[in-house]
This record gives sequence, structure tokens and C-alpha cells, in this order.
Amino acid sequence: MEWTGTPCDVETLTDLRTQWDVIRHRLAREVNRSCGVFVPTGTVLDPHSRVGAAVLRTAAARDVDPYHLAAAVDHVWQEARLLYHETLHARQEARRRTGLTPAQMARWENAGHDASSWPGLDDVAAALVEELPALGLQADPWSAAGNTTPDYGAHLWRLLRDADDRLPTKHDPDILNRAADLVADDPEGKAWEGPMTFSTQRFEAYLARHDIPWPRLVSGALALDDATFREMARAYPAEIGPIRDVRHTLSQLKLNDLAVGRDGRNRCLLSAFRSRTGRNQPSNSAYVFGPSCWLRSLIQPEPGQAVAYVDWSQQELAIAAALSQDQAMMDAYRSGDFYLTFAKMAGAAPPDATKLTHAAVREQCKVVALGVLYGLSEQGMARRLGVPLCHARLLLQHHKEVFRTFWTWSDLVEIEGMLGCRLHTVFGWPMHTALRTNPRSLRNFPMQANGAEMLRLACCLATERGIQVCAPVHDALLVEASIEDIEDVVVQTQGVMEEASALVLPGFPLRTEAKIVRYPERYQDPRGVQMWETVQGILAEVSTDIPF
Repeated sequence: MEWTGTPCDVETLTDLRTQWDVIRHRLAREVNRSCGVFVPTGTVLDPHSRVGAAVLRTAAARDVDPYHLAAAVDHVWQEARLLYHETLHARQEARRRTGLTPAQMARWENAGHDASSWPGLDDVAAALVEELPALGLQADPWSAAGNTTPDYGAHLWRLLRDADDRLPTKHDPDILNRAADLVADDPEGKAWEGPMTFSTQRFEAYLARHDIPWPRLVSGALALDDATFREMARAYPAEIGPIRDVRHTLSQLKLNDLAVGRDGRNRCLLSAFRSRTGRNQPSNSAYVFGPSCWLRSLIQPEPGQAVAYVDWSQQELAIAAALSQDQAMMDAYRSGDFYLTFAKMAGAAPPDATKLTHAAVREQCKVVALGVLYGLSEQGMARRLGVPLCHARLLLQHHKEVFRTFWTWSDLVEIEGMLGCRLHTVFGWPMHTALRTNPRSLRNFPMQANGAEMLRLACCLATERGIQVCAPVHDALLVEASIEDIEDVVVQTQGVMEEASALVLPGFPLRTEAKIVRYPERYQDPRGVQMWETVQGILAEVSTDIPF
């Protein structure tokens, strides 16, 4: 499998890598339209400082975003700073060439003279128009009406008479107003705003606006680790999912680490047996299935070829049912829709319920059915479902009543692990326990470790029978064949995977599902379609901005 690799769209990957910094910044702006939790990097608003207080006052008065205004203020001030240094240098050179200083000019005017009588001023001024454009002599607003010849000498005199060479501060009203105009004309900051950063303060306000309960640390601060974001994104996919994707993209995603060779194949060490459960554990940054799921859309078969993603249907639930010998759970799996069947068994849905009529109830039962496999608490269940704690407790109680045999077995697994200090799979892969072992990991071990054995057997059987396996993916195989042969290869692969499941779970073979992708189509994970399309839109926009 490491030799075969996964076919990828190298051209698109190259474009993404080339424009990655720009894409990341624009992606944050794109998502920020709906959530507003990303702010310009390095922008700090301290209401107790002169600049911070001035920015907040101006933002409130002009009805603009204070963080965008702060970034615009910095942008305008930097431009003013550059202009100041250029103008200051030009004035110093003009004074050296003319001999005019504010004091000398004051004495000259007090003696009854003016610019017209200063020796050689007109000639020097005319020369400085081209030599020192920073002076601004090109356009003379003080020329006499109807006079076609600008009076550069008089203009230069007025410029040099001004002794105020002070650089304006960031809280200068002129700087603030110009920055506010900039934000009003370009509220997203496309023309001047740089990198964006996740703002905890903005995110907390966003959660309050959308009434989303969020886990907190003992200190009271929001839990902002990726595991929490992943859990909450499942409960609130529309509100939290895009934020998590962009946050991960800004902070962790490094496209240059994705191991794609010149032949367009993603290859990396699969690290077989690396995890405690015996699963493969390839590098998340090098493996195409490791980073954000939208990047899986880079997978594209070569001309004339096709790939198929063949996965076991509800594998972990089936393993739990077979190992625990819970007849109700096995019947629920054999029904073809475990979650809806569970809802009917628990009395949460009527006997004639379907996915369409009771989609919300089915989704709740799905979270419960999968969550109990790794010891999800009623508090965690309430957060994930976005329901009161009492409702999550009731759902969990329904599960315990319907699948009593499973719960007895799961309790015994935990006891055996804690007292016997060892658990093992059907074929003997062990996990040794200690005092600090998490009981939830003990309950989840049989499903994960036996799932790993099932996948290893399927990989071996498929390879030995001539099936070209590109990659193992947790509970699935990505296989490749010509467009003409792909359907036959899928049938063979499904047979192999059913055989492997029967070896691990005798008498209880697992169902499989397959998705075929033929050239020039590309593989797409449903969870990442929206983000992929957003990135592609930004890439197209960026490409049109490149001058040729």
C-alpha cells in the first residue's frame, strides 16, 4: 500500500501551495462574514491606552468594526510614516539647496521682503519639481487664476516656512478619520488587511449570541483544544464546523508537508500497529487522509482509472453487538439502520418512522449509540446534542434499558482491564493497563482494536488476491482499477472485507458500502465539500489577481 500510494491532483495542489498564504487570509475573511471571530493578527485593543480608547470611540461614532479600524489605523499610519520620512528628507534637501530655514525666512519677511526677492529661488524651485517629487511641487494650487505658469518659487516658500515636521500619532483625528473612511469603503479589508487570528473574546460573544453552551476549564476559561472543537462541531455543524476548519487551517495545516511525489501519488509511512489499539497511525500532515477532510478532494484518479472508497457500515456498533452477544443490538444492526431501529426500540419513534419523518430523533440516537462505545458522559452527550442534561440522561437510560446485555459486557470489560491489568483482541493484540488508565479507553478498546484487526486482515486478503489497495482509512479501503474493471474490483473488495469481518466475528459478517470515483471526477468527503468549494472560489479569485 505504501508503494502504491493514493493518486492526487498535483496541479491543484501546486496552485494551493503557491497561493496558500493569500488563500488562508481570504478564507478567514470569508468565514468571518457570518461569525466575526477572526481579527487582524497582532491587533490589540486596550481601552485604557490613548490609541485604543480613540479607536473605540471612532468605531462607535462611525459604526465600524473596531478591530478592522485598528488594523486600518495601523495601515494609514504606516503610509503616513513613509510619506513623512520622504517629505522630511525632501524638505531638508530643499533647505540646503536654497539656504532657507524658518528663522531665516521670518527675518526676511520682517525686513519687508517676500519669496519673489530671494535670490535664485524660482530656478531652484523649478529644478526641485523633478528632483524631489516628495515635496509636492508638481501641482501648485496657489497659482494665480488664469496664469498658465505655476509659481513654484512661492509654493516652495510656503512649504519651507512651515516648521511643523512632526510625525502624526496613531490617535491623530486625521489618521483615525482616514482609517474609518477606508473601513467604510472596504469593510472586509481586502485592500489593506493582512493575516487573521482567532479571537477568544470574539468567539465567546459569538457563542452567547447563538446560545451555544461551551465546555470550560477548571479556571472558567473556554476549552479551546481541537478535541473540544471537533466534538462541538458535530453538535453544531453549521455554526462551529466552518470556524474549526479555518482555525485549524490558520494554525496547523501545512500543505508543504503533504507527501505527494512527482508522479502525483501520496505516499508515507503508514506506521502499522503504532497506536495502543493496533491501528495504523500515519502522520496527519503527510497523509492525505490526515488533515482537514476538505483536502481529501485532492484525490483524483489518473486518466482511464478509477478509485473506490469501500467501508464497513457501522463497524464499531457491529463489533460491540457481536462481542457482547446482545441480541437486541445485533437485530438493530441487521435491520440496516441501527439508529432508527434503536429509536423505535426505545419508544422515541413510532414503528412506521423513517429517516425523513424522524431525522432529528434518529440523529440524537446516533450520537447516543456511538457515544456510549467510548464512554461519553451524559454531560458530554448534552453538549454534543445541544439539549438539557435531563434529556441526555433520559436518552442514555433508554440505551441501557434496550441493550442491557451490552452494558453488562461493557462493565465487565472495564473491570477486567482494571483488575486483570490486561485486555486483548480476538487474535491476541494486548493492551496493558495501569492505575491511571482511563476507564473510557478500556470500554472502547474492543471496538477499536478488533476493528484494527479486521482492517489488517482485509488489507492482506485484498493484496494477496491482486486488488490494488491505495490506502487503509480507519474502517475503509481505497482501491484502484481501470474504469472498465472498477465495478468488478469493488465486488471483490466487498467480498474480502466481509470475509475479514467473519474471521474476527464468526457468524456475524459486516455489511459494506462503496463509492466509486471515475476520472475526471475527484473524491469528496461530504463534510468537506463546502470548504473545498470555498477554497476553490478563493483560488480562482486569486489567480485572476496575478498580473501576466
